[in-house]
Amino acid sequence: MKFSHNATYPASFEKVVEVSTSEEFLSSMTDLPETAVPERRSFSDDGNIVSCEIFWEHTGQLDPMANMLLKGKPLTWVQTITIDKAAKTGTISTVYMEGSIPGSCEATVTYTEDGDTTTRVVEGEVIVKIMMAGPTVEKRLVEGIEIRYDLEAKALIEFLNK
Repeated sequence: MKFSHNATYPASFEKVVEVSTSEEFLSSMTDLPETAVPERRSFSDDGNIVSCEIFWEHTGQLDPMANMLLKGKPLTWVQTITIDKAAKTGTISTVYMEGSIPGSCEATVTYTEDGDTTTRVVEGEVIVKIMMAGPTVEKRLVEGIEIRYDLEAKALIEFLNK
């Protein structure tokens, strides 16, 4: 199932990338509903390529089908963000439950600067390979992804405006 998200930030491309992958910003995201504060697990910036791995955990209630699929374990995911600074593009790869949910979530990211603002466009697709339940799981994951991207964008805008 495909998804997309656009957000415009009140800062330069460099600042948006720097802040959005910073431990300070990530640890400030304490108001995401049913989600633990994200944890930056790794980060590198060689001047050309930024790579950041972020661990997430869903802390809210799950429906009976999700509980059955997860066998009582919490829903977790790791996002790996890679950004090419020269091209102002990148990828976001997400692995759910350390790979125990068969499927993938891949997205491309494009940044466009316009004066004092930067627009980020994320376009991706969630594929869950679980017979009969896959489309339902995909739909629920995409709903959660879209909500989280909206809330993350709002939080980043507020953080940048401090």
